[in-house]
Amino acid sequence: MRIAILGGGIAGLAAAIHLRQLGWDPVVHERDVQRVRHGHGFILLAEGLAVLDAFGFAGTWRDHGERIERFVLRRPEGTDLHEEPMVGAYGFRRSAFVELLEHALPTDALRMGQRVQSVAYEPGTRRVRSVALADGTSLQADLYIDAVGKESAVRAALHPGAVFGPVLVREMVSHAVAPDMADILATRFLKYQDPRGGLAVGLVPCGQGRLLWYVQFDAKRHPFTGTTGAERAAFIRGLVGEWGEPIAELIRRTDFELSYVWNTSDLDPLPSLHGANAVLIGDAAHPFLPFTSQGVNAALADVRTLGACLVQELGAGATRVNPVALERALARYSSERLPEITRIVASGRQLRERFLHPERFPDDGVIPISK
Repeated sequence: MRIAILGGGIAGLAAAIHLRQLGWDPVVHERDVQRVRHGHGFILLAEGLAVLDAFGFAGTWRDHGERIERFVLRRPEGTDLHEEPMVGAYGFRRSAFVELLEHALPTDALRMGQRVQSVAYEPGTRRVRSVALADGTSLQADLYIDAVGKESAVRAALHPGAVFGPVLVREMVSHAVAPDMADILATRFLKYQDPRGGLAVGLVPCGQGRLLWYVQFDAKRHPFTGTTGAERAAFIRGLVGEWGEPIAELIRRTDFELSYVWNTSDLDPLPSLHGANAVLIGDAAHPFLPFTSQGVNAALADVRTLGACLVQELGAGATRVNPVALERALARYSSERLPEITRIVASGRQLRERFLHPERFPDDGVIPISK
């Protein structure tokens, strides 16, 4: 069975690894080697790490991140408000994690510089006939797995009416190489939050003396139009430069030319995640709000579920394709994943509401992760 994976980010690479483990030989088509490393880092929870181990990593990911044992919520001046344990969580730099996945694949399974231009789709049969690449070539496959992300052309073909929600919160994400500060942070995920709402700073250890840190801000209350590192630095200093240490020190040590501003938005749960021979995983299927910290965990769960459904309906490593069985496998995957996706979308929206309007929620110590 010919399997084309569109997108070489975490979801796409994990899919290639797992499907090879199950006996298939998928090929990943990625437009830009730098794009898949874009984004400074993330938190991976215990269930996501267990999936990695099931894919054959056997804990080797530990050397690529930093254990997180506790979440601490603070007021801007540094007063602790709430603390609770985080069991089995790790912080990772995205680039280090992508490299870990890439090294688990043979070089001929990765084809870079192949940007999806368009999808030839038959609405009547819900089949993808082919995928046109920007270089003029055409991909022909028995199964198309779309892991491109928010810009998914397959999702647009399957669900042309799907529209992203409004950008209510923006997030400036940065990192700093600061071993001394990482030692102070130790194994804690810190979050400083303005009691008036709409402004917060998060600090996540990522290993090798590096910190991921981000500033979440109400897009209406704190408009930002800058494009340069100097403008980003000035904006952040104006917002949180007077907050308690180590925030001011982090600002001094950060190269804001490397920071980026994320326009956070989400998508209503889709009616389905599949066509007759195409399926959505990762952000192509569910671009969650960042408040959930579930994007990578859910992508790995997508891959595990998809693999199990393909094996159940086709048999592991099946070479001949039964179109009816393939569509049945994809429908099974869709029905199994959608309830959890729907729950996380709702949780993310509630966490965003708590962030923007904390006065509506008396228990302001809620951990900012969808459990």
